[in-house]
Amino acid sequence: MIQPKDEGIALNLENLNRYLVQANKVHGKLQIEADSEIITFDTFGYYFDGDDVLELHSDNLNNGRRITELTVTEIMGIIQRAGAYLADQVGVDGEFIYGYFACFDKKN
Repeated sequence: MIQPKDEGIALNLENLNRYLVQANKVHGKLQIEADSEIITFDTFGYYFDGDDVLELHSDNLNNGRRITELTVTEIMGIIQRAGAYLADQVGVDGEFIYGYFACFDKKN
């Protein structure tokens, strides 16, 4: 939805409109002009792991990561879980799913 531009970042209106139509959020095209008012905001997030509600970081480098102390044990756990996730992206036929693109509703 957001892509880099020489001037900074910009909304990809084509992708945004496709998503809005597919998600039944809007039945017409979103029109944004160069002088349109854009409202930005910060959010706070929480994750429920089935047992506990964990607060998530909302700053630039840690955005979306659970608020925990980064000990050696915590870092090793992150690495092991990330490796397991990547291993799970390999199908029985050996195909590797490189990622999911929500704005296109497809995998890569």
